[in-house]
Amino acid sequence: MYYDAKSVKYIRDYLLEVVFVDGTKGVADLSEYSKRGGVFPLFADIEFFKRVFVNPPSPDEAGLRRTRRLGIMDQRK
Repeated sequence: MYYDAKSVKYIRDYLLEVVFVDGTKGVADLSEYSKRGGVFPLFADIEFFKRVFVNPPSPDEAGLRRTRRLGIMDQRK
């Protein structure tokens, strides 16, 4: 099942409060993700992790639904 995120807020350490468009909300602990491969080692930089945000809605490839995605902007040089 797919859930659209409405907002996300950094709490502390690797804890995020996520609110979904249906009003459901909860706390996600992403502390273990920095130990995984791919893009997740970037999470080891807590200042980078704190910049989490929800992208504004955009049409998907089929143009049938607007989706929101969690993201973290990498502005490091």
